[in-house]
Amino acid sequence: MENFYEIYYRLNILLCETTTAITDVLLSFYSFYLCKKTLSFNKQSEFNKHWAYFFAFFGCSTFIGGLAHSTSCLYNTLSYNICWLLMQVSAGISLFFAQQAVIATEIVDQKIRQLSSKLALLQLICFVFCVFIFRDFKVVALNSLIGLIQLILLCFPKTNHHWEYKTLLSLGFMISFITVYVNRNQLGFSYWFNHNDISHVIMFISLWHINKGLSYKYHFYKLQKSKNSIKQFKT
Repeated sequence: MENFYEIYYRLNILLCETTTAITDVLLSFYSFYLCKKTLSFNKQSEFNKHWAYFFAFFGCSTFIGGLAHSTSCLYNTLSYNICWLLMQVSAGISLFFAQQAVIATEIVDQKIRQLSSKLALLQLICFVFCVFIFRDFKVVALNSLIGLIQLILLCFPKTNHHWEYKTLLSLGFMISFITVYVNRNQLGFSYWFNHNDISHVIMFISLWHINKGLSYKYHFYKLQKSKNSIKQFKT
């Protein structure tokens, strides 16, 4: 155990927030894995492409976040500020693709769908502009709040149609809300596992639910396609 503390102490000299940097990188690897898995469902589907981009940019955000946390002791330096801005912009783009995926499938009316898509793009542009101007986490929190509320409202199961898919997806986004409370109240077990690390664990759970929802929808359509093929063959 003493060797572990010694190694951790040496890592903390090299890196500023060792555990947070490590959990960030692990979360990014998991996101990239989910991106690859989502594309394997159907590469031609715009729906799957949007979700794959969601996972890809989320992975980029957390990977850059690992760099930001590893240099957090150099706060307000050029390298830290660049990492922080890139991390937030990547997260904003990730949220945008999640919005596009849900808008494309959950809004039936074409005019409302197109308007919602344009508003999501406008939200992203405003977010990027504001985060560069103010460089304040409140901008990030507000953008995430707007996007997540929209996603939950659109995905929340209103009928039995695709009930499991919508429930898992909306639950995944609801779980991610917990990170706001954790970060705001600085909830952590110790210096070695602080509020950032707990937030990363929560995001692992959130992404797992989103992935399970997407997997369910893919396998449901695959099953339906097989049934239709059998019916056509019999006729």
